[in-house]
Amino acid sequence: MTEQHYTAINNPPEDEISLVQILGFFRAHWQKIFITMILGALLGLVGGVVLGKYKAQVVIVNNGYTLDFLTWSSLERQFPSLVSQFAADEKVNPKYVKLYEAMKDPKWWAKNVTVTYALSKSDMKEFAVISKDLEEHNAQTILNLVVNSSAKDRLSAQENVNEVAHFLRNGSMYLELNALLDRYSVEVDTKSADIAKRMAELDLQRKYLLTQEQNLQSLISRFPKRQQAVDSKVIDFKDSNAKYMPLDTQMIAVDVEINHVNEQVKELQDQLMQVDLMRRFVEQAVKVLKKENNGVAVAEQLIHIVDQLRTQAGAGNLNAEALLSRVRSDVTRIDTLYEKGLKISPTSMVKTSLLLPVVLGALLGGILMVLYQLLLAALRVEKESV
Repeated sequence: MTEQHYTAINNPPEDEISLVQILGFFRAHWQKIFITMILGALLGLVGGVVLGKYKAQVVIVNNGYTLDFLTWSSLERQFPSLVSQFAADEKVNPKYVKLYEAMKDPKWWAKNVTVTYALSKSDMKEFAVISKDLEEHNAQTILNLVVNSSAKDRLSAQENVNEVAHFLRNGSMYLELNALLDRYSVEVDTKSADIAKRMAELDLQRKYLLTQEQNLQSLISRFPKRQQAVDSKVIDFKDSNAKYMPLDTQMIAVDVEINHVNEQVKELQDQLMQVDLMRRFVEQAVKVLKKENNGVAVAEQLIHIVDQLRTQAGAGNLNAEALLSRVRSDVTRIDTLYEKGLKISPTSMVKTSLLLPVVLGALLGGILMVLYQLLLAALRVEKESV
């Protein structure tokens, strides 16, 4: 080894720090660094205990396959607006005002509600031979929804996650019942217009038939001897050749048409009565939706309205019975699907781990002590150089 190489190894340039110097630094100050790391770890532990959060989780099992991909996508988009509506109408428990403020954000739902599908994308890649129909069905089938919530104390976290879970189920039922009433309202308006139009057409047709009947009676009275035996074959009185048929035969054909028109008018009148009954139901149901935000309570009150209308209509009113049975069936179906089809499991609790704040506190304490000692050494060198 040359003398130049020996000098370079044992006397490094002043602007370079050798490994020996680093080891010497830690050998001289390890006790101080260790003590500050212990203090940092203690501070991290205290911070983790004071500032740490409890995480609560609830699983909503989709027992009746009430929800699928399309239904959930629609509900998820409507939830923020529904939360805002409830808050504006002061239907929110003051205890959960902050929670509902957070739920107004669409991102909150994507972050705190996880959907589990029957068939994931990785499963579909694994089972390449699976049929297309089965793949599409399973890809849209939801097994459960996992709802998460966090708070500083155990009780608040548990209450928050339960509130979210019940809002999800009852709010979904509320939206479904609201959509049902919207369909009923559209049906009332369109059917009323259609019936009115058809009634006007039948009234005009009956007017012409009655006029034709009077003319035939006049002809029969004028030519009584020319009446012939009634032709037993079926004829269409609108046919151009029908006017040459025996008068009695024409009279019977016109009477048949008049009776047919009267039957249609009676059927339309029954339908109009059902439409009016549906309108009364919708008017009362809308008032319930404005007062209630709980889908279960709304369903119960809607069924109560149906029972009241049935009592008012009377036991022998078959038209009212048919309509109200249909309405009750629709409401009961929604109530059953959401109240019994979406089963809320018991809450599970998880405390935020204290390991991370302890480790971070220890590292931060050690780094600060190292920087402090380096600063003192730098000041000392600067002072000696002066």
